[in-house]
Amino acid sequence: MTEGKMGKAAGLATEKPIPLKPQTRQRQISPTLRVNEKAKALIAQGHPVIHMGFGESQFPPPDGLVQALAKNAARVEYEKVQGIDTLRQNIVETYARELGYQADPAQVIVAPGSKALLYACINQLCGDVLLPRPSWVSYQPQALYSGKRVFWIDTDFEHHYMPTRQALLKTIEQARQAGGDPRILVLNSPNNPTGAALEPENAKEIGVLCRELGLTVLSDELYRRIMHPGKNFHSIAQDYPEGTILIGGLSKDVGVGGWRLGWGIIPDSEAGKELVRALNGLGSEIWSSAPSPMQYAAVYALSNPPEIQEYIQTTSEFHGFRTRLLYEALIRVGFRVPEPSGGFYVYPDFSPFRAGLNKQNVHTSEALEAYLLEHLHIAGLAGRAFGDDPKNLCLRLSTSHLDCGSSEQIRRLMADFAAASDRATFVTPDNHPQLFEVIHRFERLASDLSDGSP
Repeated sequence: MTEGKMGKAAGLATEKPIPLKPQTRQRQISPTLRVNEKAKALIAQGHPVIHMGFGESQFPPPDGLVQALAKNAARVEYEKVQGIDTLRQNIVETYARELGYQADPAQVIVAPGSKALLYACINQLCGDVLLPRPSWVSYQPQALYSGKRVFWIDTDFEHHYMPTRQALLKTIEQARQAGGDPRILVLNSPNNPTGAALEPENAKEIGVLCRELGLTVLSDELYRRIMHPGKNFHSIAQDYPEGTILIGGLSKDVGVGGWRLGWGIIPDSEAGKELVRALNGLGSEIWSSAPSPMQYAAVYALSNPPEIQEYIQTTSEFHGFRTRLLYEALIRVGFRVPEPSGGFYVYPDFSPFRAGLNKQNVHTSEALEAYLLEHLHIAGLAGRAFGDDPKNLCLRLSTSHLDCGSSEQIRRLMADFAAASDRATFVTPDNHPQLFEVIHRFERLASDLSDGSP
């Protein structure tokens, strides 16, 4: 072929688009990853940005866990699709010890991250998806990628943005009227973006309704071991075990999100056994098995050694005290904020300052995100990313990156906190300057917006 013909052929080839499904064309990078990349880029360029847009523990993982990974780094063989036996045994023993939830290792499936397993479950289950508004950013795209419709459950501030029986019933009726087939309810507790957790009474109420209607609950409990001091965790699986799929992982409580290891506990029933077989089949075609070294390291993490117990207690208190301090400061100056019970998020509602924000041409949560980045140099994530009505001036803020610079600084801060005689009073301007600077900036913003200043 001559050069001219080759060029012409190549040109024709590039003019033809790669055929994509319509819903694929609408998908973009996850908003949480987008804001993380944007904030890091601005910081690298020298901008004085305080990064509160990404939820990722900055603490180095426990030394014993790192050593367990190193010890097993040479394991390169494929393991069982469902996960190694010892890990699945340790998982069920952990849930029995911590929640009183009884399961068999045969009910457990291990995957390369809880995110992949959530998608696999949504993909394999029948019916459309019910999501509380707001919800973690990946649930809706995963449902759409699976060819399912999403029906939003309206929540309110008074119930900490958690779904109620009445709101769930209303959404189910609306979904059916619209020709939908709502059968899957996704719950996240403690919640991302709000930090709120299901109360036992609320969980029982929803569990009763789900049993009456035959709904399957996907309970994403990735933050359950990061409960704030004085707060207790309650799983809907304790009220509705026959219809609840428990999702967990190591990402948050021992700070190894990049290791990508998660698990699910499937109900003990004939339908549950069928789902395990389906997930094994799907996993065998997509991920083969979770990474071998990570699985063996997770065996150590879930064997309940004192080091892991102390690490989880210390970091949970650390996240709790810092997040609580920000929450109380925002409440004090006039923001509406649901009380966080776990994790490292707050979800302030800026509507008390709507008049002042409107004068700055801020009418949506996305505009609010941009405004805070430009004027306060604070990176947060708009409520719209979580399915919230864009006109609701809500924003998710994460405390996990604050005052966490180099690995050496983080280790020193964590060691000082662990050794403090009174951890509740350890969080001061001297050792947490970024956190207090954030509080100062929001105090100034509230004052400026109240008196009409730009």
